[in-house]
Amino acid sequence: MDETDRRIIAGLEGGLPDSMTPWEDAARSIDIAPGDLLARLEEMRRTGVLRAVRAVLDQRWLGLDANVLVAWAVPEERADEVGRLFARRRDVSHCVLRDRADDWPYNLYTMIHARSAAEADSAVRELARSSGVTSRVALATLREIKKTPPRYSGCRDIIP
Repeated sequence: MDETDRRIIAGLEGGLPDSMTPWEDAARSIDIAPGDLLARLEEMRRTGVLRAVRAVLDQRWLGLDANVLVAWAVPEERADEVGRLFARRRDVSHCVLRDRADDWPYNLYTMIHARSAAEADSAVRELARSSGVTSRVALATLREIKKTPPRYSGCRDIIP
């Protein structure tokens, strides 16, 4: 990575401009041609520096006020299979596999967004039914405390 790549990361980590031409406006603010910006982003993606560029929606604005984090105890030999099954669901925004803790049997985590608690509960039951995994704990969101993206531009040690 060179200084232009670092400028791109710093310029985009707060999000794209809210405009009809976000890529062009972002490129202008970074002082790079739009085609060069997209080519550099694609190269970062190709080399693994960048996994993806994604939109982050405010689910509450969409009417999805009932959110639940579900921790599942999935047998290790089924973790990838079950994770892929869960990740394909429209109401699952995150699906993460983690190591089990000594006193915590859960290893697969899903974040479910729904319009009501009943709808969220129905989604959890459907995931259990479709996977055959029944050992779980569901933690409903009480309120959102923080929703900010990570900032990397000042972290020279983690940006190659």
